Amino acid sequence: MQIRDAVDTPFVGFAGGDLLVQGNEGVDIVALSHADSGLYSYGDMVLRSENPVGGDAHYWSLGEFRVETLKDDLGSLYSPNDPIIFARGDVSFDAFLGASLHIFAGGEVNIPSFIQVTGADTIAGFFRGCNSLRWNRCSD
Repeated sequence: MQIRDAVDTPFVGFAGGDLLVQGNEGVDIVALSHADSGLYSYGDMVLRSENPVGGDAHYWSLGEFRVETLKDDLGSLYSPNDPIIFARGDVSFDAFLGASLHIFAGGEVNIPSFIQVTGADTIAGFFRGCNSLRWNRCSD
């Protein structure tokens, strides 16, 4: 399963309930080029693959966010750029390798194996158009 966006073409994956993105051999998501791109669910969101999930995107879940293997165990997430995860519930995956991980969770964050941040956000995804922060808001 491969998902891509472009500067002039957003990718929007939306589910009115749970959202499952499954690639039996792999999930490879690169959707940070357009400000409107992202995956959105009113329920739980699961990225499922037997191999580590490539997840360069913004995720918005009103339920839980999970990365799983095909056997429903926790799976690994990697990202060379900057994933941002917003979840009303728990956020769970086995391990993370990549740049500048952002997690905003209303529940628990469960990453039992490891988190290895290899660098800063290379495309200014979270702070795009933001010169400084003041009280959690961008200011010029």
